[in-house]
Amino acid sequence: MKPIRSLMVHTLAAIAALFSAAPVQAVEHTMKEGDAMNTSSFNTGVQWDDGQAPKAGDTYVANYQLRTPITGSHTFAGDLLTVTGNILWKGPDNASITVPAMILRGTINNGQGNTTAKIYGAITIPEGATATFGTGTELDRRILLFYAPLTGGGALNLFIPRRSGDMKEIQLSADNTAFTGPVKMTGRGKLTLFNENNLGGNPPVWNPRHLTLNGSVLRAQASLTLDDANRGIWLSNMTVTASDVYPGGRFEIANGATATVACLIGGEGPFEKTDLGTLILTATNTFTGATTVSAGTLLINSATHASPSLSVAAGAAFGGTGTVHGVATFAPGAGLALAGNGYGTLTLAHAAGVTLESAGLTFDLRAPADGASDCLALGGPLTLAGAGAVTVTLPESGLPAGSYPLITYPSRSGDGTLALTVCYPNVSLVIGATAVTLEVAGSGTVPRMIWQGNAAANTWDFTAGNWLPADAPFIDGADVLFDDSGVASAPVLLAADMTPHDMTLAATNNAYTLDTGAHTLAARDVAKFGTAALTLKGRHVYSTLTVGQTSGSVYEGGGTLTLEGTLAVGTAATVLPSAGTFTQPATAVIEGAGSVTLGATANLYGTNSFTGTATLGYANQTKTFTIYNDRALGSTAGGTVLRGGTSSGYNRLVIANGVTVTDESLTVTGGGGLRAGLWAASGGTACWDGDIQIASDGQLQIGSYSGSTFTIGSLGRTVITNTGTVTLFTRDAGTLVLNSRLAMPSASLLRDDSGTLRIYSSSNVATGLSIMQGQVQLHADPPFATTPSLSIGKGSDDNPANKATLDLNGCTLALSRIADLHGDAYNGTPNEGYQRILCAVPSTLIVNGSTASSYARVGSIMSGPLTFIKDGSGAFTLGQTNALSGTVIVSNGVLAVTATGSFGLNAVQAIVAGGTLSLSNNTALCDAAAVTFAENGTGVIDLPADVNVTVDTLWFGEKQRVGGTYGAPGSGAQHEDATRFSGTGLLTVRRGNGGTVLFLN
Repeated sequence: MKPIRSLMVHTLAAIAALFSAAPVQAVEHTMKEGDAMNTSSFNTGVQWDDGQAPKAGDTYVANYQLRTPITGSHTFAGDLLTVTGNILWKGPDNASITVPAMILRGTINNGQGNTTAKIYGAITIPEGATATFGTGTELDRRILLFYAPLTGGGALNLFIPRRSGDMKEIQLSADNTAFTGPVKMTGRGKLTLFNENNLGGNPPVWNPRHLTLNGSVLRAQASLTLDDANRGIWLSNMTVTASDVYPGGRFEIANGATATVACLIGGEGPFEKTDLGTLILTATNTFTGATTVSAGTLLINSATHASPSLSVAAGAAFGGTGTVHGVATFAPGAGLALAGNGYGTLTLAHAAGVTLESAGLTFDLRAPADGASDCLALGGPLTLAGAGAVTVTLPESGLPAGSYPLITYPSRSGDGTLALTVCYPNVSLVIGATAVTLEVAGSGTVPRMIWQGNAAANTWDFTAGNWLPADAPFIDGADVLFDDSGVASAPVLLAADMTPHDMTLAATNNAYTLDTGAHTLAARDVAKFGTAALTLKGRHVYSTLTVGQTSGSVYEGGGTLTLEGTLAVGTAATVLPSAGTFTQPATAVIEGAGSVTLGATANLYGTNSFTGTATLGYANQTKTFTIYNDRALGSTAGGTVLRGGTSSGYNRLVIANGVTVTDESLTVTGGGGLRAGLWAASGGTACWDGDIQIASDGQLQIGSYSGSTFTIGSLGRTVITNTGTVTLFTRDAGTLVLNSRLAMPSASLLRDDSGTLRIYSSSNVATGLSIMQGQVQLHADPPFATTPSLSIGKGSDDNPANKATLDLNGCTLALSRIADLHGDAYNGTPNEGYQRILCAVPSTLIVNGSTASSYARVGSIMSGPLTFIKDGSGAFTLGQTNALSGTVIVSNGVLAVTATGSFGLNAVQAIVAGGTLSLSNNTALCDAAAVTFAENGTGVIDLPADVNVTVDTLWFGEKQRVGGTYGAPGSGAQHEDATRFSGTGLLTVRRGNGGTVLFLN
């Protein structure tokens, strides 16, 4: 425990300074009455005596009920708030109030149902005062989190009634070492601590009731030690239901945490240990209520324990090195945990003895020369029922021959059994008339048997000689080790079925081959360390297999793994990134209910049937996983997860030539822009015919190597779902066939590299289509259910010959906007790139967004029998000489042709139905064009000054107009029309309804 800090002194000095240092003496304000419902004086003047909101320089006394605001988080503006009434929290869930300086003589209560309230600032509970933190008596969830440090020597009452299953909880999270007052808990709710300082400093004098529990729960959320010499803990034995006072207390230790209580626990109330963590009691406690272990582990290390009874529930455990005099009752499946608590003897002294049914017992043993080992001493008979399990932990040096008592008793009865969970060489477990002993014979025993082998006959059998200890034959259930000390020049060949417990292969030089022949090697956990290779032949049944190991965030060792037989995985097989290549030929099989995680490069040829998930790749790695079989990834039940590699490199799943993976779901995860790749091998055909889900943190790139065709999905059956915003890339020089429908409402589809993407799926959903390089060819109508944007080209001066093509191929494509990108560094050279929108058969392109866009960069050309429709309010600009032979239609917004642009010599139909067609050069339309203003349309042709565009004919609806010049008023045209023309330029019509106009120079 830290010494009491000077925080309280500093806080009181700061408060005193308010009255001495300020040039104007602070004014103290009090409340006229309490806040009414839905009102708050916390930062308003509703009930303060001056009618003004609290402000800096003044101090305040909440002598009535002060409600907090019902919305948001707030900080009290006054210099000091003294609470003699109560603060009633009424804010929203997880909001906070901050009171920089508070003297608390009253109550802080959470008055808002189903909320967690957070309190910041600083709170002083003066000597002689009593403060209360409360959560109300209502039946809903109410939690108070105190981040404000406590100071002072006053009393603190925690009123935490829990009359239903909804949580009532108070958490103390600050360093409260300057608070030394007593704490009394009332109600069945809980007080949660994270370290001893949360509870306060060591009291100045011994107080047996410094922490009193009235049916309450003291929870340790993390490992901690309560050892203040003057802090006593009292378990009340009163029951006053109306006041939420109940007997005793519960000590709740979070899973994975260990709490040590050295403070003396007294009182008449019962004691209960709950939750899955471990509680260690080291004081000579005097409480006289019953002791119950409902969950987790309770260790008693005190010389005597005064409780009249001890009860341990199924799944819970009791242990220690102390003495218990009360009657001990263990439910079936309860445990005795002596291991891990220092060596010593646990004494259960009551003459009634103990009945153990299907119990688990743990002991730490050591050589007699090093001191006594763990032992359980009973004052009465031992009764055994069911099948019990004994786990002993040996030192690395092993144990010499001898007899090691585990349990002593005056007599024994029952027909139950005890068996070792792990077998050891030269060891037997003996259940005698007055003791259970571990008998060690011969040269002694070791924690694990170590393979030695024999180059002439490298056989794994049940005779001695091939293992250390040399005088011990192999026994099923033993842990075994294969390292560089054994023979690996010949395969280790099983002579019979073998069932070791755990198996470790830790070799740097020895490349072992484990060959089961016609037999089976079955083990619980198998770990392959070191860098030497390992080959598995025959049938192997492992609960877990791990190749490689982790050291912090670093992966180490593992070596290559080759499976040439059958691997049945019960829980998980994991190959870490540090391992060498994992290879499985076509004759090998991975089966079982477990999952398979591959972090190293892998080649899978087998027909696998494991039903767990196949996970490929680790973050910050770049590995390739190639499958040569449609079932290489196991049963479709578990699906496949592909995790991203790096920001510039892939964890890549490659589908080999001729392989179609059907009905396998693929989930792509990663985070931070880490790339995951799904590829087809070079020079063939492959197909992923299953759904693909891209997680919100995933980035998937799908590629097809040069000369290959990679098909994704089946029409109308499979979907690519993207729940995030990261673009779906299609890459490389081969051909991709997209049959899966895209469901990517927040993400775009992108084409890069020189290959081709053919989109056969219809009604796709994506925010955008980007073609940086290569070709996208449409084969569905409509290709998109929504209106994506189009980005075409690559605006990089570093990459030569960036050629991007969109082939509409007879389809209708609606876009919200078009943005063309082009690197200019190679203009005028053979490496000049281009952007193409084209078709060989009649197609339609619609631009209908409200945002301005353009297609005017070098190489941005539209060509072919393409009907181009400008719709939507945004402007669209063309700036190059296009080669359109379809109709140009302006329906809305502005379609602008720049001074360098045109629709091309074969664009002979232009219809203006609405919006504006702006023509900024004389050849923007070809002279063979027929220009039509739609009947009852609102369209306009804008002709800037000095522009004279010549066309063949002009139509207003179905009526052909006479030849001549047309323009807006003031243009000097023969036919001025303010509704259809703007600007001062001219439109010259060669042929009218009366013949052809001849213009003579």
